[in-house]
Amino acid sequence: SMKCEVLGGSFRSSAEVVASAWQYIFSQSLLVVFLLAQMAPVFCEMWLQEGVIFAVRRLALQLLTLAPVMFIFQAKIIG
Repeated sequence: SMKCEVLGGSFRSSAEVVASAWQYIFSQSLLVVFLLAQMAPVFCEMWLQEGVIFAVRRLALQLLTLAPVMFIFQAKIIG
């Protein structure tokens, strides 16, 4: 198997390096940023049209029903 040198001079297999990279990319903090960036335009539009209370309620409803997760799942199924 291939070995990759990482910081500190130690060697790990390439699979371990790729797995740790994917773990960093899909960590919880990045997922939160992605979800907020995805919902920000809808939130702002609702805020302008209906008011901040309606926008917060709608955003909370989307999060409670896991609508963003369903969207990601549909995108993976289709694409």
